[in-house]
Amino acid sequence: MADEYYVVEKSSPAISKEAMAYGRMPEEDSRVLLYSFAEERRGYKIIEYEIYRYQVRHGIYADGQTSLRDIAFYNMEYHPEYFGPYPAPLATPRGRTARYKPLMNGIFWIETGTGEEVLAVCYPIWNCDFSETVLKQSEQTEEDVREGIDNTLGYLFFSKRASSLALFELWGQYEELRAGGLIDYPALMNYIWAHFPEYAATYNIQNQMGMHDTFGLLMNALGTEVELQNNPNKVIAMSKAAGLDFLNF
Repeated sequence: MADEYYVVEKSSPAISKEAMAYGRMPEEDSRVLLYSFAEERRGYKIIEYEIYRYQVRHGIYADGQTSLRDIAFYNMEYHPEYFGPYPAPLATPRGRTARYKPLMNGIFWIETGTGEEVLAVCYPIWNCDFSETVLKQSEQTEEDVREGIDNTLGYLFFSKRASSLALFELWGQYEELRAGGLIDYPALMNYIWAHFPEYAATYNIQNQMGMHDTFGLLMNALGTEVELQNNPNKVIAMSKAAGLDFLNF
């Protein structure tokens, strides 16, 4: 069992029926519902939102730094069915959005009014999941540059060339992207070798040294020395049959 839970009484006026549907009733007490902190998509983030909403509505407590919008915005990734999916950006650094295709929640392939194509990645994803190398390839709208993107919580944008690196780093982290069928992964790796050979070579060397062994790195950071392992399935490989067109649309 997890160490931490939200415990919600079924009679609580602060929690909606929709949120209660995510809870698990323990055998010991049928009057309460449990929401494990260890399971990000099992409702505890919804409980946090509804507790704060109840406090705001009744003037009980507000820390002045958190807003309902912020809580909802960061949790759209985990519960789009409750908070709604991330909306596609209306404007990009290369023109206003004319049409778009969602690659997954919060990640869009956009065609602008000038006919250019860019990849857009929402703030909660890019703020956590990209290396410095990829972040340096990104672009921002004028508004985000002017106001500060950490204030606007804006999207980052990537040209088609730079999007190959962004999509590669997202590929290993998001099953939703892998399952979508919109990215040809062998072609994506070919494209990286063609346009960013130094990135591909460095990535493979790091993998050989075990620098992508997340568990091993964590254990070492916690003071338990373990030998870092490389993963032969986590290399940027070249495929003669795949070509360079990594978009399946």
